[in-house]
Amino acid sequence: TTTTTTTNTATTATTTTTTATTITTTSVTTMTTASTTTSTPSNTRQDAPIRINCGGKTDFVDSAGHVWRKDAAVIGGVMSQVTRGIYGTDKLLWGTARIGTKKTPSFSYQLSSATGEYIVRLLFFESNKKLKGKKQRIFRVKVNGNVVEERLSIFAAVGLRKPLSKSYNITIGSTNQLSLSFETLSGHNYPSLSGIELTPV
Repeated sequence: TTTTTTTNTATTATTTTTTATTITTTSVTTMTTASTTTSTPSNTRQDAPIRINCGGKTDFVDSAGHVWRKDAAVIGGVMSQVTRGIYGTDKLLWGTARIGTKKTPSFSYQLSSATGEYIVRLLFFESNKKLKGKKQRIFRVKVNGNVVEERLSIFAAVGLRKPLSKSYNITIGSTNQLSLSFETLSGHNYPSLSGIELTPV
């Protein structure tokens, strides 16, 4: 557990790793870049709960009935989608991702919500079988400027084609802003993010 005490930043970081309860994978996946469009963050506030289907071109309703908005409020990276090899009721959530590229190796999301205490949950999924060992993604995650993951490796945490969920307790202050940054580390492959969920404590 990591603790910080700054206002409008991540105050406590806790992590949880989920198993593939709703997803069964097969041995082959292919990943194709769907778009290089960057969405400019909006100043319009949308109070929590907020759910974003990162890399998704359309809204998605998960097996629990929650609506995940199409990818938005992001700078950098590109939209990506796994075209095969993922099965289950929520495959369209885990199978899409925002990933860094050579042109924009890092990316960030700028969200807005009411002042208060929240849990932000980030969804990760490594679908590319080539990105393991020395080639795996290792990247830094920041919440409101605070480092919550210095060297995150999806593959090291859960392996290939398995969902990873990490949650952090945060405080949103008077600016009503939440910044999430995913930074490429030198010598490693680019970050990947499948979903963002912001819920009140």
